[in-house]
Amino acid sequence: MKIPICYFDAKTRTLCPKCLEKFRKGEIGRLDIDLSHDLIEIEEKYVPSLKNLVFHKAVNIDNKLIFLLVKGSRNIRKREWKIIFRKLMKLGYPKIKIIEVENMHDVKKIISQVISPARILSISISWYPDESYEYRVRVYKKDLKLLSYSPTIIEEAIYKITNKRIKIIFE
Repeated sequence: MKIPICYFDAKTRTLCPKCLEKFRKGEIGRLDIDLSHDLIEIEEKYVPSLKNLVFHKAVNIDNKLIFLLVKGSRNIRKREWKIIFRKLMKLGYPKIKIIEVENMHDVKKIISQVISPARILSISISWYPDESYEYRVRVYKKDLKLLSYSPTIIEEAIYKITNKRIKIIFE
């Protein structure tokens, strides 16, 4: 399994200088370190097919959700995902949502997977005079009830994952 830190660091939960620098820059967080450790333990004991997984980042907001950004999750069977979720829940992790992306910089794909099953009308970029920008995500108003989490939590999660601001607008 590919994880955001060194394998040895994940096993021991201590960081080498390279991974410590990533931690100081904010590229990885404490949650990424703990989850890397726990996923390696689950891979070794229960689900060997996790070796094909690429784990990018996890985000926990208000102890309500964790987004696991992974690549290669389709190679893992539904039964194995149930084992993984059950083991992580036993370890104290909150509700988990899996998002699969090929490229961490594909903001539109990340947004569409986080908002799913709600339907997106459009995604556009609004530029401001100070040269900052934000993504405007238009969603069907009747799909508000389909969102798993409140729009503000989704906006905060996407910011923590991609470092890009979004605004969800219902029409």
